[in-house]
Amino acid sequence: MVANADAPAPVTVATLNTRGIPLAGTRLAERYASIAESFEACGVDAVNFQEVFTYYHLRLLTRRMPSYRHASFRPSAAGPAGGLVTLSRLPSPDPPTSASESAWTSRACPGSPGSWHR
Repeated sequence: MVANADAPAPVTVATLNTRGIPLAGTRLAERYASIAESFEACGVDAVNFQEVFTYYHLRLLTRRMPSYRHASFRPSAAGPAGGLVTLSRLPSPDPPTSASESAWTSRACPGSPGSWHR
C-alpha cells in the first residue's frame, strides 16, 4: 500500500473526566498533577477535559503540560464554562467560513470555534 502524500496526518484525541466520585476528599491538586504528567509523557495530540471548574484547576493542568501550548474553553466568572477545556499540542484550525464547515469544529473542541486562548 502506498501512502497518500496529500492526506492529512492523523490526530490523536483523548477525553477525561478529571474529578471523579466522590467530589470531596479527592486530593485534586495531586490528581491533576498526575493527569498532567501522564498526558505530557504520551503521544496524544489533544485532550478534552471535563470537570475543570475553576481557573485554579486549569492552571494546575496547564503548568504541568508545557507541550500543550493551545487551550480552548469558553470563559465564565469562576472558570471554564461547564468545566470543559481542550488542551492541544497543535494550533487551532482556521475558523470556519460557512455553516457546513462549523459542524466538525464544534464537535472537535468544546466552546465556540475560534475561542483558542494562549
